Amino acid sequence: MIHHDQGFKFLRAVRGSPPYFEKAKKDIFAMIRQLGPASLFCSFSSAETQWVHLLRILGKLLDNKEYTDNQLENLNWEEKCRLIQNDPVTCARHFDYQVQKFLQNFLLTNSAPLGKIADWFYRVEYQQRGSPHIHMLIWLESAPTFGEDSDCDVVSFIDKIITCEKPTENAELLALVNRQVHRHSHTCRKKSKSVCRFNYPQPPMRSTNILYPLDVDMDDNEQHEDTYKFIKKHLNDMKEGEDITFDQLLIKLKLTEQNYLLAIRSTLKAPTIFLKRKPNELRINNYNAACLSAWRANMDVQFVLDVYACAIYIVLYISKAQKGMSELLRTACEEARQGNASIKQQVRDIGNKFLNNVEISAQEAAYIVLQLPMRKSSRQVVFINTSPPEERVQLLKPMQEINDMEDDSDEIYASGLIKRYTKLPAKLENLSLADWAAWYDACGKPYIKPSCQLDIDNYPLETNLDNNDDYEEKESEKKK
Repeated sequence: MIHHDQGFKFLRAVRGSPPYFEKAKKDIFAMIRQLGPASLFCSFSSAETQWVHLLRILGKLLDNKEYTDNQLENLNWEEKCRLIQNDPVTCARHFDYQVQKFLQNFLLTNSAPLGKIADWFYRVEYQQRGSPHIHMLIWLESAPTFGEDSDCDVVSFIDKIITCEKPTENAELLALVNRQVHRHSHTCRKKSKSVCRFNYPQPPMRSTNILYPLDVDMDDNEQHEDTYKFIKKHLNDMKEGEDITFDQLLIKLKLTEQNYLLAIRSTLKAPTIFLKRKPNELRINNYNAACLSAWRANMDVQFVLDVYACAIYIVLYISKAQKGMSELLRTACEEARQGNASIKQQVRDIGNKFLNNVEISAQEAAYIVLQLPMRKSSRQVVFINTSPPEERVQLLKPMQEINDMEDDSDEIYASGLIKRYTKLPAKLENLSLADWAAWYDACGKPYIKPSCQLDIDNYPLETNLDNNDDYEEKESEKKK
């Protein structure tokens, strides 16, 4: 790997490093290839200053004081920040715990607030302020697929689980929806100085629609683009929106609904979903009412129209934090190779380059030190190297093993998946390499610590990787 300037790949086992997330990127592509397009893309953010239950824990740990709900709600911003900043470990552990419980005890239960989930993948990312949030892809059972099912079926499904409505009767939900209001920040204008890259304020709609880009050869495209600029300026001037109907908005704009939709379509480059939205809901982010009530922090949920665009989006999130670091490590590999140091020293130099230049938040450091999962999925991914044999990287056996080998043996390389596959017993000769890797090759499976407990048959407790036939085996031995 050093000779191919790929020495940085040994950092794949170092959580948070570019090679680590490069593998995560390949895993998500593998899931998309195997499972097909995902149904939903979701984000769940942290709200430490709003989570009373977390502040109560921090208050007990740091101040040794049992705060009441009323006291916690009346804490000023500085006091809340003091509690959070002084114990990033508890904040990180609590976020991970909440994610696991939210997933297992809510999303995957029979209540199925988003629909019955078949598979999922999530990655933990860290905001500018250092707090974690997750980006998740979800595959749903029996969900319509854009391009295969009719647009009416897709829209009907979206309306069942996604909304941006501002509730009028439920005061508790309204308080949570207020956390969904988009506020412009420096991240909105990363790629442009004047336009919010999240397209807020969002245009109001009479009903949920899937709008398509206009034909390139239409004569009045420029006119529609000018109309859209006029609409956008009016929506920006409305700030938080107005309590008027959609028809009243059209009257104010002096536009017909057809021209209004044509103006919006003139800016599109791909089919796009626009939720049913009133003029006073311009800046409310998409949410699911049940999920928002359970999570109690900012969230986003979107139906996936373009699986390629979604994959690119989540891949960018997977690798964006370490873009400069990847280039730095490649340069470090080249520099290490040019020197006269040993292979061991070159690897050490590359590792030091990463450790001395990476910048992470306190909570991310807690995730790494405590080995909290930075990515997780419903499936394990096994990589099969199908390159020509001469192009594969192989590991040598330890020198002690090589010295103990027979003089005429040339098996100096450690066993690998493909090598084990070539030694299949005769009864499995028709088994494909993919099936072998998925179901039979145990070397890539997670290690499960043996248990000293006894099973119902008074023999050691079996794991899910063991056969449950030890009773029969022992009985047959007795008979012999």
